[in-house]
Amino acid sequence: FVKNLKVGEITKDLQKTAEGIQIVKLNGKRQRTNPFNNNEIEKEVKASHLLICYKGAEKCEGELSKEDALKKIQELKSKATTLNFSQLVKDNSTEPGANQSGGDLGWFDKSSMVESFAEAVFQQKVGTISDVVETQYGYHLIYKQDERPITEYQVSRIFIRFMTEADITGTDKDWKNTELTGKNLKGASVQFNPNSGYPEVNLEFDDEG
Repeated sequence: FVKNLKVGEITKDLQKTAEGIQIVKLNGKRQRTNPFNNNEIEKEVKASHLLICYKGAEKCEGELSKEDALKKIQELKSKATTLNFSQLVKDNSTEPGANQSGGDLGWFDKSSMVESFAEAVFQQKVGTISDVVETQYGYHLIYKQDERPITEYQVSRIFIRFMTEADITGTDKDWKNTELTGKNLKGASVQFNPNSGYPEVNLEFDDEG
């Protein structure tokens, strides 16, 4: 949601998270640079890939030999286009779930992929399909769909945390065994304490208690 804000703007609506609600102000934004070279803007890539693994490759359950896997992916490379790439992935890729995802990897930065894969995809041009790339998982074809600079955001916020069950009951360390059996308990009632904001339990014992 901060991507749509201008510097100095505050979110108009309350933002709900898993832990609570917040109001966010965008204080600044900048393009991320290489920590070793401030003149180099770091980028992220949107891509999909086709994987043909071979017996002995990491996480490969197939029985293709390395030679046969290379031959197969070279054949696929000869017929691959940007228009049919997704269908080729669904029909041929050995990556689990590829028949539904079409090999889509979404957006990722260079550190998110193994070195040989990252080097190949970040060097190729947008809208192209790579030559065969080998990693420890097998042989890949990579379709580079888009590329953009990585933007970093500086924000401040007002955050209100949701009350949880632990806020009311306490954690295990707050409970102690008193070894009371409760046999002399005559009655109990629950009242809301307006000062603390929490319910309180009132216990009534008979004379023997």
